[in-house]
Amino acid sequence: MTVREIESPHNPLVKKLASLSSPKGRREHRLFLAEGPRVLSAAREAKAEAELLLLDASRFDSPPPASPRSRDVVLLSPRAFARFSAVEHSQGLAAAFPLPELPAPSVPPEGRYFALAACGVQDPGNMGALMRVAAACGCDALIGVEPCADFFSPKTVRASAGAVFSLPLYRLAPAAFLSFLDDAALEAVAADAAAGAPYTDFEFPSRLVLLLGSEGRGLPAALLERSRRVCI
Repeated sequence: MTVREIESPHNPLVKKLASLSSPKGRREHRLFLAEGPRVLSAAREAKAEAELLLLDASRFDSPPPASPRSRDVVLLSPRAFARFSAVEHSQGLAAAFPLPELPAPSVPPEGRYFALAACGVQDPGNMGALMRVAAACGCDALIGVEPCADFFSPKTVRASAGAVFSLPLYRLAPAAFLSFLDDAALEAVAADAAAGAPYTDFEFPSRLVLLLGSEGRGLPAALLERSRRVCI
């Protein structure tokens, strides 16, 4: 493990870390940021290895026990740490992780399967909350149906409470999502407050994807027509 110190907020590495707040910066450097003890503890539990472990030198002089593994530890001045921190009251602990390539969806041919599909969900905080809920409910995956919020924006990662490191994640265009449902023999169940059957009276299939729509428009007609509807 190497340890280095950075004082200036204008250091090239600090500028690189600050660029990870944007999708362009994440794509260019193939990295994303996670911040805070809770999220990084979840990363450690998921055995995710960080590219860089980032510490505010006014709070830490070595990695705390719950930190994820990293071969490169950087101690930063408070001003340098604040340059890339996305938290108003930071706890002085962050890490940069390799940006994963999202795989094609994989579903076992038989047996129970339950995934949550976020269809057009735009708000990063909402997307992170859905990750957290999906992980807590034991979902096999979360599927983002485009256009939807970035899984790896700082706000999404923070709202996920670390579920981003343990939950299988897929991202599909609407047409590809419909093909995925057919190819995997999965039943689509749409959450529809206006026309859905009460969930207490609904017989959920053993292999399903639960569809949740966007904050403003709900689910598109093509997905509603393909789905049974339930009211949660």
